[in-house]
Amino acid sequence: MTAIDQTPDGGAQPPVVLFPPPPARQKWAAADMLRLLIGLGFVAFGLFAVSFAEGTISGAERDVVDAIDRGTPEMLREELGDLLLQVVFQAALTEQKGWFDIDGVVDAICEKLVRRHPWVFGDEEVDDASGAIDSWEAIKAKEKKERGALCGVPVALPGLVRAVRIGEKASAVGYDWPDAGGPRDKIDEELKELDEAAENEDMAALEHELGDLLFALATYGRKQGLDPEAALRGSLTRFSSRFRHCELAAEAEGKSLRDFDETALDEMWERAKAAERKP
Repeated sequence: MTAIDQTPDGGAQPPVVLFPPPPARQKWAAADMLRLLIGLGFVAFGLFAVSFAEGTISGAERDVVDAIDRGTPEMLREELGDLLLQVVFQAALTEQKGWFDIDGVVDAICEKLVRRHPWVFGDEEVDDASGAIDSWEAIKAKEKKERGALCGVPVALPGLVRAVRIGEKASAVGYDWPDAGGPRDKIDEELKELDEAAENEDMAALEHELGDLLFALATYGRKQGLDPEAALRGSLTRFSSRFRHCELAAEAEGKSLRDFDETALDEMWERAKAAERKP
C-alpha cells in the first residue's frame, strides 16, 4: 500500500510504502461481508445499518480494551477480529452507497500516518517523544484550524478519556498548567466548592462542581503521566474482586451481605484485601 504525502508548500514527497496488506484477503473479507449484508437485507436499509452499528462498534472497542486489561492473547485476538469486522462492515455499506470502499479506508489512514509523522517519513527532526507529540498536534491543528483546537475530540468518548484528550489538545496550543501542582490545587478548590453546593442542597450546582472535580482529577492524572480511565478500571477491578470475596465469605456462613453490620463488613473487606496480597 502506497501513501503519498505533500510538503507544506504543496509539493509531492516520494511515495512511502506502509505495511502492505494481503490484497486478496482484504478483498475476500469485503466480498464476504457484502454477501452477508445482502443476505440480511441490510443493503436496502443502509442508512439504518450505519446508525445501528454505532453501538456495536463502541461495544467492540470496549471488548478489546477489556481483553487487553485481562492479558489473554486468545481473547484479544477474538475481540480484535470483532472490531475489524465492524470496519469491514462499515466499508461494505459505504461502498454500496458509492462513497468509498475498504481500500479507500486503508489509503486514508496511510496518507494520514505519513502526513502527521514527518520526523519518521520526512526530514523533520525532533529531540524526544514530547517533541514528536508537539509536532503531531501542531500538524493536526493546522489541518483543522478552522474548527478550533478541540474539534477532533469526539463527544461520545467516555468522560475521563475525553477529559484527557481535551487537555492534551489545549496543552498543544499552550493552554495548560506547567506541572501537576496546578491541577492538584484545583482539586482542593473544587472539593471546597462541591462541599458548599452539598451544604446548600443545590443539586444543579452539585452536579456542576462534581464535573469540575472529575475534570481536575483527570488533568492531574494526565500531568502525572497516568491514564485516568485505566486507573479507574483498575480500581473497579479490585473492588469487584474484593466484593466477590466478601460474597463468598458470607455464603460460607449461610448468609448474605445484608446480614452483617458495618463493622463486620469492614473486617470482611480487610480480609479480602489481605487475600489479594498473598502470593
